[in-house]
Amino acid sequence: MKKTLSVILSLVMVFSIIAMIPFTATATELTGDGSADNPYLISDYAELKAFAEKVNLGQYDACAKLKNDIICKNDPNDTEYAKDWVPIGEKSSKAYKGTFDGQGHSIIGLSNQDISSAPDLAGLFGSVGSNGKIKNLSIKEANLKAKSRVGAVAGENSGTISYCANYSDMNVSSGANEVGGIVGY
Repeated sequence: MKKTLSVILSLVMVFSIIAMIPFTATATELTGDGSADNPYLISDYAELKAFAEKVNLGQYDACAKLKNDIICKNDPNDTEYAKDWVPIGEKSSKAYKGTFDGQGHSIIGLSNQDISSAPDLAGLFGSVGSNGKIKNLSIKEANLKAKSRVGAVAGENSGTISYCANYSDMNVSSGANEVGGIVGY
């Protein structure tokens, strides 16, 4: 009986110590599976970046919906916007082919100013392919640069962009002439 009790007490102490160790997540998990029937649900900048990473790693037809306005900060306590945005569908060869529904929400403060060299394409989306659909979204206070094609919503578009807007409080620049408020090319 004493041995059993001491084993139980030892286990309780071990689990108590483990419970005091802070847990740090290494990756942001998204709700949904990315299908049209069960799209990823995006509620903050970390989830938006996680979605971009999934697409850029090969899930080109993933679908997503915004749950609310997204403020582009890596930490909610930051006083400035994050400047590390890598676009969804970052290259023409990785064009986005899914459906992204902003549901009337805004993405605020999108910026790639800390990227060491300007990418070829810039925007929330770098490249939207022929099956890609972007809808019901506004971009506010964007600060984006690219070597060739840049727009607040997409650097280049072969798909459908509907009911999207940008606001005059944005700065987009390119080394070429393919710049637009919504789409660069």
